[in-house]
Amino acid sequence: MHLRVIDDPARIKRYQNYLSEKLCKGERRKGRVGFQGGNMEIDLYWFPRYQFWWGYERADNRHWNAFGHTNHPKDASTSMNITCEINFAFRHTWRVAGAFVEDEGGGFTWYTAEK
Repeated sequence: MHLRVIDDPARIKRYQNYLSEKLCKGERRKGRVGFQGGNMEIDLYWFPRYQFWWGYERADNRHWNAFGHTNHPKDASTSMNITCEINFAFRHTWRVAGAFVEDEGGGFTWYTAEK
């Protein structure tokens, strides 16, 4: 199977919107997430069946998707630990290690590369 990186900004935005649409179906709540250098309060979407949460922010140059694995997300006064992030640059660059890719038939998925 051959995969191609999607580098068109409009398509990257469309695929991020698709991902967000699917993940916004979780239970919405406010939460504080911690990351290197700080923390912030964002909307979190909790999936109790799978015991994970997802949060999204539009950052300087990327779509920031944070995920955490927990029994239950705490209230916004307590910082949640991020288990992983999948970040998609607005314009594809490997300086941001996430990318949407498509197969020969036009089906898409995402790819992350560890730095």
